[in-house]
Order: sequence, then C-alpha cells, then structure tokens
Amino acid sequence: YLEYVSIMRQFIRAAREGKWHLYLFTIEKMLNLFAGTGHINYAKSARLYLQSMLELLSKHPSLYEKFAVDGYHVIRRSDRFSGQVFGRI
Repeated sequence: YLEYVSIMRQFIRAAREGKWHLYLFTIEKMLNLFAGTGHINYAKSARLYLQSMLELLSKHPSLYEKFAVDGYHVIRRSDRFSGQVFGRI
C-alpha cells in the first residue's frame, strides 16, 4: 500500500514541478497498479500513451524538446513554483 501511495505522490510531484521524465517514470509504475486493480482500460490507454511519449524523441524531436526540456507539458497559472495545472491522461 505504501508503495502505491509513494507512486501517486511522485506522479503529483512530477505534475506540479513540470518534470517530464519523472512523469513518464511514474506512469510506467502505475501500469501495474491499473492492471492489478482491474482498471484495464486505464492500463491499455496509459500503455499506449507512454509508448507514444517515449517515441517523441525519434519521431518529433522539436515537440520532445518542448516537453522534456522546456516543461511545456503543463500549464502555468503564475510564475510561482508549483503553480501549474496539469492535464488529464
């Protein structure tokens, strides 16, 4: 249970801080959680999403740079740290 809570905390942290690689890492960790709890549609969708995001570097390098380097996968409401709104998966 504590491991799952830790994964969710990492996911929230990645979303708030705009850390692209940590975000993808936690989605990868959540795949087993989705499958194990019977959320098969979430597991399938998250797997496909993760697969396409991991292919960004080779298929769309400019978009990868915007997401991974510049942190544009989140929307900032203000210039404050952690003042971001994160989209749904």
